[in-house]
Amino acid sequence: MAPDETNTVDEKQTTQTTQKKTEKSVNPSGQDTNPAANESLFDVSKLGILNDVAIVLTIEIGRTQIKIRDLLNLTKDSILDLNKQAGEPVDIYANGKLIAKGNIITANGKYCVRLVTICEQPQ
Repeated sequence: MAPDETNTVDEKQTTQTTQKKTEKSVNPSGQDTNPAANESLFDVSKLGILNDVAIVLTIEIGRTQIKIRDLLNLTKDSILDLNKQAGEPVDIYANGKLIAKGNIITANGKYCVRLVTICEQPQ
């Protein structure tokens, strides 16, 4: 094969591979079934009876340390400085283990958190 022919074959294979990767597989309800598209922490289908166990989620916007005398002097309208900057992702804990980071948003008049990263292993 001539060098130009090899490049053409490689380009065709790359195009076909790219097309396969971008194709969506959809279940009857119209949801994307591609596991990479909806990155989740666990394979839900393998959890069985654990699906109904309650987990406490904690969204932490920041932390601070103060002395007891400062704590006792807190009043209405007191301001506590936290260790995170405004707009920095918040930490999301499941039963005390860091599992993800997210951004605080509002939806339907409520505070919500949009997940931006999921931890590889809970910390």
